[in-house]
Amino acid sequence: MNDNAPAVIRMQQPGSELNISACDIGPDGSVWKISSTGFLFHNDIQFSDVQVPNPAVLKRFALSDDGTKILIFSDCSVFIFDINNKDLINFTDYIDDIQSTIDIQWSVLGKNSLIVLESKGSIYYIDLKGNTSTYMSINSPLCFSTCSDHNSWSMFSVIVGTSYQELQIISPYFPPSFRLTSDDYNALMKQIPAEDVEIISNRFKEDNGEYVTNDFGMPSETIPVDCHFDSTISSVVILDKLLYVSLENGETFIYDYPQILPASRRDEVKLNLRKTMKINSNSRLYKKGHAIYERNDNKYTKIQLTAPDDVNSRMEVIKAQKVKLQERQDGVARRRKALKSYPGPSLEVMRAKLLEYQQSLDDPPLKDDQVKEYHSLQNVLNQLKDLRTQVSNRN
Repeated sequence: MNDNAPAVIRMQQPGSELNISACDIGPDGSVWKISSTGFLFHNDIQFSDVQVPNPAVLKRFALSDDGTKILIFSDCSVFIFDINNKDLINFTDYIDDIQSTIDIQWSVLGKNSLIVLESKGSIYYIDLKGNTSTYMSINSPLCFSTCSDHNSWSMFSVIVGTSYQELQIISPYFPPSFRLTSDDYNALMKQIPAEDVEIISNRFKEDNGEYVTNDFGMPSETIPVDCHFDSTISSVVILDKLLYVSLENGETFIYDYPQILPASRRDEVKLNLRKTMKINSNSRLYKKGHAIYERNDNKYTKIQLTAPDDVNSRMEVIKAQKVKLQERQDGVARRRKALKSYPGPSLEVMRAKLLEYQQSLDDPPLKDDQVKEYHSLQNVLNQLKDLRTQVSNRN
């Protein structure tokens, strides 16, 4: 499916039309378009006088997850449009052999880097400051997503859907001269197993309050994922510690995003399935800010995939369960204490009397004091059974 097929989108002004080569949606839900003449429009209003070369042969037009940049593949050229500064930056020289690229998924990694996955299997890591561009290859990739949790090592992991109907995780990757803020660096180091800290910290050097990878960077690893799907993977999205995998037949699987640690001793990653849902066939899911959109035939539909089983709701359920468990434990303790201090006869005597009363139910009515004693014994025995059941369940 070509996500950037030409479309004619009617402008807000009656009677006027704008020939659109491609469009995408921002994290705030606003629509960005590029016209057949190469000008950018935001909500049908021309955004700047900057003109993109060769707009008629666009291969990719996509906003970054944070909505600050637009990636534009025009013919054999690669541009980044900086929305805040209204600058068009040419990155063509940093990507080789891009001519055959048709369908590209992309995401911003970290503060100043861009990841580009092209159809032949090369994954490019581009420093948006223009210092470096490196790449690695993976077999038969179709789509990928990166984690946006800046307080997690998994932030530097890339999860890829392959044409083998499987998932692979590439983690962790730091290209040469990759920069981390001091806070991000310290947060990540706290998550690393003690035996790995020295190895990984040696890959960085301090520079003006930030941490920069050395000339070798940090090589990536490919980690297999224990799953196989019955249909071709159409999109992979990571949002709020959940992993969404949609298939061409419309099936969508939602998993807890696995914890990826920077250790060399990794087994196959196992995924915990949270729920499933159905979207339109041949649709794709796109992460825009903190929302997910379904795209079909150049139309975006915002969907609430995580409700009502989102992370916050799940945490509230867990808290409520803990409160109920504590209440039950307190109740068990109170009943146990009361039974220990029970001044009545022994359990054997109570059982014998209860049996005697039960056998005489068909006889002439019991006296009032006998009825009271019967109900009292029955209540004590029920409490004992309840206590025994709860203690057994706890063990």
